[in-house]
Order: sequence, then structure tokens, then C-alpha cells
Amino acid sequence: MAHIALSNAPVSGSGAQVRGLFARLTQAIADHRMVGRTYRELDALSTRELDDLGITRGDIARIARESVAGTR
Repeated sequence: MAHIALSNAPVSGSGAQVRGLFARLTQAIADHRMVGRTYRELDALSTRELDDLGITRGDIARIARESVAGTR
């Protein structure tokens, strides 16, 4: 059986560092969700619709990642 030791020791680093870490984690989760949403939306298009946009199915993952990276 595993045991977890809890302590009242303060977290190392300042509160600002912890808040910064939390903010980066929150942003990473939001970015991941947006990439998934963009991917699903593009993947739902027909091949003809993708052709009209100049996109191949092989481009969808890259475009989804770049669309989120380009918003920052």
C-alpha cells in the first residue's frame, strides 16, 4: 500500500512563480483544446471543400497547430 506524506512546508519559490506556472499550464490546456477543435472542424470538411481551401488532409494537423501558435 502506498502512503503519502503531507507537510505544511511552504512551496518553494515565490507566489508569483506558482501563479506563473499555473497560468502557463492553463494556457497550454486551452491551446491543446483549440488545436483539437480546429483539427476536428477541418477533418469534418469534405475533400472537395479542403481542395477549395488549398488544404490536403495531410496538412490538417500542421495547420491546426500553427493556427493556435499564431494567435500568441
